[in-house]
Amino acid sequence: MTQRVALGRLGRMRGGYLARRSPTARFQTGGVRALQASDLERDGSIRWADLGWLEDETFPEKYEVSEGDVLMPLRANPPRAIIARGVPERVVVVGHWALISPDPRLVDSGYLAWYLNHPTTTARLQGLMRGTNLQFLSLAALRDFEVELPPLDLQRRIARVNTLAQRVAQLERQLAAAREQFIQSITHAALQRAVEPECNE
Repeated sequence: MTQRVALGRLGRMRGGYLARRSPTARFQTGGVRALQASDLERDGSIRWADLGWLEDETFPEKYEVSEGDVLMPLRANPPRAIIARGVPERVVVVGHWALISPDPRLVDSGYLAWYLNHPTTTARLQGLMRGTNLQFLSLAALRDFEVELPPLDLQRRIARVNTLAQRVAQLERQLAAAREQFIQSITHAALQRAVEPECNE
């Protein structure tokens, strides 16, 4: 049986940390890594190794990113949910984010990210965005946003299928890129062979 539940009731949700200073590239012992929206790749992956560091900050534990958390930049249009995977120690979200730590008794992280990124859901979320020059989602609107929840076993199956589909799409992109590189290489080699005899005459 599917039920509709407000996103804010599916786990712990909070916004991003408003740091006193911008993160820097300089490492310091005991420092805190800062995850910003600019650290996201186009495919939604996170460049953990490239994160900046917060200086002279006590560790803001409330904003710490944990494995399996669902992240959503509030100023991204269209909105996109990201699952935190391979998280290093002592990383906090800085800026305008929704940081969701799902309750595993209620919702699967993979399912939640899939649901929030579904085109129908994305359209609903875009309808909640406010602002003229720079549109954004408010944390309050996101907390009240209703999510359709099937039983947990079905959630997990949907998440697994989605993960496999994403992997297939990634492999297809890599294959297309390799094919293009191969074609460019052999056509360039053929051109060089055609030009070299003329140069030697």
